[in-house]
Amino acid sequence: MISIERLFELLSPRGLSIGAAGGKGVFSKEDAMGVVAQVQGKYPVGVKVLEAAICGDVDAEDVLVKALCKQYEVDFRPVAASALAKLAVNEVCGTRTCPKCKGTKLNYHRNGECKHCNGTGKLLKTVEQLTKSFCDLSGAKITPEQFSQHFYDKYMDGVDALHQHEHDAARFAKKVLRLVGQEMGLAG
Repeated sequence: MISIERLFELLSPRGLSIGAAGGKGVFSKEDAMGVVAQVQGKYPVGVKVLEAAICGDVDAEDVLVKALCKQYEVDFRPVAASALAKLAVNEVCGTRTCPKCKGTKLNYHRNGECKHCNGTGKLLKTVEQLTKSFCDLSGAKITPEQFSQHFYDKYMDGVDALHQHEHDAARFAKKVLRLVGQEMGLAG
């Protein structure tokens, strides 16, 4: 069975078909499109998150920013809502692999979870870094304390929602891939 990452990479312009071990079948770009179409029908936001996170699809990121911005505009002015949406999408879809653990989530020198990324495999922004980015994007001049009080909870709600959509889409994609693999004789 192919991975979710490979599924979405197949849809990129440089994606190639994958031959199965033992010559039982070939998982083509068309097969990948069919799987992604099924997933997109049930989890459209999750597919956009996966496209942005795995393939670096800027169009998918733009769609996510616009959708999240509309939700944030209920509580904030458009400029602030747009800045928060960009920060949240970057948090979920950006490629900020932790340089200490190289994305493995473990620190072998300390025999446990990487303390630099708190076991996430990605660099997490501090409130100070978020505040600076928010100010740069929105033109506002606020302190980290003000960001924490007024914006952080809504920012995290957006991040959590995007992660949940991504998780749901990936789980369903794995289920569909298993079924397709069984039909093609690819499952081992």
